[in-house]
Amino acid sequence: MKIVIMNVGDARIDIVDAPDHLIGDEDIEKWLSEKDFYYPGISSWMAVSADYVPVRFITYNEEGETAVSHSRINTVQEIVYNVKGREKQELIDALQKYGEKEDGGYEYHFHGTMPCIAAYDYDEPADVVVYAVRVKDNWLSLIVRGKEEYDEEHQIDAGEVFAGHLDFVTSEIINNHGKK
Repeated sequence: MKIVIMNVGDARIDIVDAPDHLIGDEDIEKWLSEKDFYYPGISSWMAVSADYVPVRFITYNEEGETAVSHSRINTVQEIVYNVKGREKQELIDALQKYGEKEDGGYEYHFHGTMPCIAAYDYDEPADVVVYAVRVKDNWLSLIVRGKEEYDEEHQIDAGEVFAGHLDFVTSEIINNHGKK
């Protein structure tokens, strides 16, 4: 169940997404109060069972005419998915511009300063140093090494990289202006 809370005191909207069984047959206001989301007199709420919450933005210009735009409040998973997709495409674009054509794809090898990013390495979150990045047939992979002396270079899928961290790789490529 999603619960939309308009909190006038803080001028914000909270979206609480909780499994129905957590609230059960309990009074929703009581449950929200116990979780410090609802404050009588300064909050109002409504429960929705949608996967997303539609939002309308209504703007009046100086002449009193309105413009309406529609949006939606996404889940965290959707936001992460969109960020990672954008980052992946920006890195592919940088590889095509600055990388070397290799075996039907593109590669870029770092020399000197190498980006350090967070990724799932062997299914564990870790900081890894990026030595190279490749794209072939729209599959983006990175050649990385853990930060420990005994770690060896190996390949990981770009999907294993934490959201926001592929931008570090792209920025380093762009800042090097394709220097090999």
